[in-house]
Amino acid sequence: MSDLHDKWEADGMREQMYTHPYLNSSSIVLEIGAYKGFWISEISKRYDPCIYAFEPVPQFYTEAQGKIKDRDFPKVFLFPFGLGKDNRMQAILVNEDASGVYCKVGVPVQIFIRSIKEALSMFHFKEHINLTQINCEGGEYELLEYILNENLINKFDHLQIQFHDIIPDAKMRMENIFHKLSETHKMHYNYDFIFCHWSKK
Repeated sequence: MSDLHDKWEADGMREQMYTHPYLNSSSIVLEIGAYKGFWISEISKRYDPCIYAFEPVPQFYTEAQGKIKDRDFPKVFLFPFGLGKDNRMQAILVNEDASGVYCKVGVPVQIFIRSIKEALSMFHFKEHINLTQINCEGGEYELLEYILNENLINKFDHLQIQFHDIIPDAKMRMENIFHKLSETHKMHYNYDFIFCHWSKK
């Protein structure tokens, strides 16, 4: 475990991931990369918002869906695809929470990626989304670069993002995203390649 990760834990940031006092039962939350449904379950329990979650890996989607049904979260809507810049089938390697396109070890699986612009239109997000968590094992770069380039960023009030250093030029691309994001949003905290949080200015 890195010194920075130790600091993140010591600073209480794991709990901070679930602490969003601006949320309430009228809020809209997205999670892009729902994995097995841990985060959405806790956010639903604490704040009862309407949650739209996206998980493209079939076995993780099934497990997350079971967790939602078992705990009776009627305002959580889970979809079996990821979000990116365009519609496509994509090969990934499945290896628990390290699954992804850039993973080096795992079981190969084909997943579906849907255009974020199409998804925003499909779910009628005409105003703003109160909180979006993005944790998609390297896919965050493509997704955020597209959101920023297409001027979709003002739809997102709060962004909680995990960047991953598993792609070429990860640090440079993350810093470029931060630079452009700072035009519309304010950074509240950042632990490189762990989590950061931004909110609209």
